[in-house]
Amino acid sequence: MALFKAVMSGVLAVAALAAAPEHRIGRLTIKPEPNVETMYALVQLSDGADAMKPRRETPPMHAKARQAFAAFKADPAVQELDGKGSLAIGRRFSEDTVCTLPLHFADLPDGKRIAEYSDEFLTRVVGPMPKGEKIQFLDDYWEKVRAFYRASHFDRFLAENERTYAGFVEDIRQSLPQSDMVSLYEEYVGEKGFDEYRVVPAPLTLPAGGAFGPRMTIAQPAKKVAFSILGTLYNSQSQRYDYRNKEFAQDTVIHEFGHSFCNPIAEAQMEEGNKYERLMKGVQQEMAAQDYPVWEAVLYEYLVRSVSARLTLALDGEKAAREALRKEREEHFFVFIDDFYAALETYEKSRDRYPTLKEFYPRLLQEALGARPSKALPA
Repeated sequence: MALFKAVMSGVLAVAALAAAPEHRIGRLTIKPEPNVETMYALVQLSDGADAMKPRRETPPMHAKARQAFAAFKADPAVQELDGKGSLAIGRRFSEDTVCTLPLHFADLPDGKRIAEYSDEFLTRVVGPMPKGEKIQFLDDYWEKVRAFYRASHFDRFLAENERTYAGFVEDIRQSLPQSDMVSLYEEYVGEKGFDEYRVVPAPLTLPAGGAFGPRMTIAQPAKKVAFSILGTLYNSQSQRYDYRNKEFAQDTVIHEFGHSFCNPIAEAQMEEGNKYERLMKGVQQEMAAQDYPVWEAVLYEYLVRSVSARLTLALDGEKAAREALRKEREEHFFVFIDDFYAALETYEKSRDRYPTLKEFYPRLLQEALGARPSKALPA
């Protein structure tokens, strides 16, 4: 816990980096992904795009993309995403799988597949058919994406907006904590997580402001990579994207990397977690409205959000951590978040007995969700 304690005392810092389209801090890279932007440009053209309108004003980058590629609304890659398509948004492609598919491939225009599809990803996106056919189906679809990239001259769009993307990278760099957050997270869970960490400014995401935390193993050379995909909202009054908002950028990056660390812990011990499934009663509607319709997804979120709050405590102090807990409890209906947060303090004080979060997880569940949780369920 040496690094965690050092950050708690505010003595750890890293050197500032000069402005550039790409920033590296050890194993952490801040860099746009052309594949992700291409994929979301297609989503912007699909007939499901209007159903994912931003909560605030439409970001200018959305308008730019729709105008630049309006002539391609009938492109085969777009039609597959339309309501009657095989990958219809909301029916097959969900918000997170849209950004995960392009990460399986080398940067366009090359676009060769460099990662295997997981069985879980194949099932979610394609549905029931033999595995070989699922793989071929997605590979065939990606060829349509590659064809769109070439025909639309998408590289020109990226080049024309290079300064904008470089500005997003710099905004995120300035918003992130001046500490080695990757090592901080690894030390907290007690295990080395990944070979590389990528923070991806993705201004074309729908819904606007959406953020996702996929992970995968990339071949040649083999390496495990965790992603924090950051969409952004826009405020026309200040003429700023949320990448300049420290609270948004820092909290979201920590949260999305948290899925790469925490989901496998909860997933491996889901049988233990399901003992508390009764506690979903009372918040079913609120959880479903946030795209967490099942208890398993809620357990992932509790672990991610409570660990994120403990790291916020380390980075920014108790006031910031308490505010994070308030938002989780009052705005997102995670009514047991204080119990998880308190139980993690026990973990921090018991690392001799529990070297890893994985080993502590059953006790965490018991302390947070045991016989008498401290917070009553909503009516």
